[in-house]
Amino acid sequence: MIIGLIKLPTTYMFSMLRLWHLRRVGALFSRLEKDGNYNYFWVRCAKLICVSYLFSVHCAGCFYCRIAAKYHDPGKIWLSESMGDNFQEQSLSIRYVTSIYWSITTLTTVGYGDLHTVNTHEMIFDTFYMLFNLGLTTYLIGNMTNLVVHETSRTRIFRDTIQAASSFAQRN
Repeated sequence: MIIGLIKLPTTYMFSMLRLWHLRRVGALFSRLEKDGNYNYFWVRCAKLICVSYLFSVHCAGCFYCRIAAKYHDPGKIWLSESMGDNFQEQSLSIRYVTSIYWSITTLTTVGYGDLHTVNTHEMIFDTFYMLFNLGLTTYLIGNMTNLVVHETSRTRIFRDTIQAASSFAQRN
């Protein structure tokens, strides 16, 4: 099977079906949001950070590393630029941490410039990742704003209730 410019074996595509289990995480957070024992605000914040941010950072880092591993010229990839030509001798954990570092610096728009694209495949992926980051940042800011407004309205309603009770007590 061919996805974009990378040939993937069919067994790889079947192993991607394991991602179906991630729906349980969403169900867990949905249950926690409805549970009165947990603060709704903090459950929503945890959901936004864990599900949206951490998952996208992990996936982007893994895809970026995969693109580098499958590129036909190992000398012209971002890993060889940052780790040298012997990047394949580095452990998987070091390559993963480097990929996650790239993903976080790109997602947070810090982009120190120490890791950059070298070939066209990486440039295409980076472009789509940056566009995805725009949408994700908008989504996160919108949801956080909504949570703050919700908490503020609850505080306002509570204060109005206390003020009404106080004015009733003063009159009677």
